[in-house]
Amino acid sequence: MINIRPFASSQKPNESVASRDRTSTAKVLTTGAIGATFLVLAGLTLTGTVMTLILASPVIVLFSPVLVPAGIVLFLAASGLDFSGGCGMVAIMALSWLIKYASDYLAAKKRADAYGGSNFMQIGL
Repeated sequence: MINIRPFASSQKPNESVASRDRTSTAKVLTTGAIGATFLVLAGLTLTGTVMTLILASPVIVLFSPVLVPAGIVLFLAASGLDFSGGCGMVAIMALSWLIKYASDYLAAKKRADAYGGSNFMQIGL
């Protein structure tokens, strides 16, 4: 028998129809079991989150005069630390670039002096 559509399926042409059915059934059952498990876990997570929010809401409302300013202070402190760390990194990068630039300039000047160039002029930055 000639296979008219050789790329129609991923199964071998000589494989029996019963074997293909068993493989497809196993794939469907495995996918269904994994999907159902994840769906149950998602539902449990949502239920736990809603219950925790319901139970914690009175406490959050009660302590909000303390929690909101504390949150603002923590946010500002974290922002300040991030900004100062960023400025420090920029300073280190600028200094490393300056050292590399100066050492390249001095090395070029020494090479020019070695070949008898007394007038060394740099063009550009």
